[in-house]
Amino acid sequence: MSKVEEIASNLSIKIGNRLEKSEEDINILKYGMFVIIHTIFTAIITIFVGIIIGRLKEVLIITICCGLLKRYSGGVHASSPNRCTIIGLMMVILLTFIGDIIIQKSDKFIFLMIIMILITLEYFIIYKRCPIGCKEKPLKNENKRKKLRKKSFKLMNIYILVIILLYVFYFLKNIYFIKSIIMSVVLGIFMQTFALSVIGKMFVEKIDNILDISKL
Repeated sequence: MSKVEEIASNLSIKIGNRLEKSEEDINILKYGMFVIIHTIFTAIITIFVGIIIGRLKEVLIITICCGLLKRYSGGVHASSPNRCTIIGLMMVILLTFIGDIIIQKSDKFIFLMIIMILITLEYFIIYKRCPIGCKEKPLKNENKRKKLRKKSFKLMNIYILVIILLYVFYFLKNIYFIKSIIMSVVLGIFMQTFALSVIGKMFVEKIDNILDISKL
């Protein structure tokens, strides 16, 4: 049991006993407490990492864009929430620095070409793979799958519209800050679509195994 799970368990038992709840209610409360505490913990760690590497804005945008799309499209999971956080942060840091290189080395035309190629690839992966269930949420219900798929495409269309509007503004004003936001949104989408791909699944499982050997 991780420290977060231990804290959630202790709090839910104390609250459940005080409110005279059944064991089933306590278990439901335990899960809810775990989700809340783990989300807060992950948010704090993410902000801390962003500040440490001097890329808070980029880290937050990539994380949020990836997380929103993951909610509807699913994808591979690590063997524990803590490992999901570790692997996620590793990927965010890597993508942040890759994005920084692209931003610095590309002019407006090359940057547009890179963005268009990435968006096309991302859209293709979502079309072919979305949604993907996991052991905890197998997504066998066809109606639910269709709803999640529809929401994934709707969110992707919103992302693309935002990217287009931001690029027009960047093209006219040539502001580095806007270019950075565009790159971060695209990389946030890429991070999630990578997790939907076969290669992404193999990558996460490989890192998960390494973390298992390291006892993390």
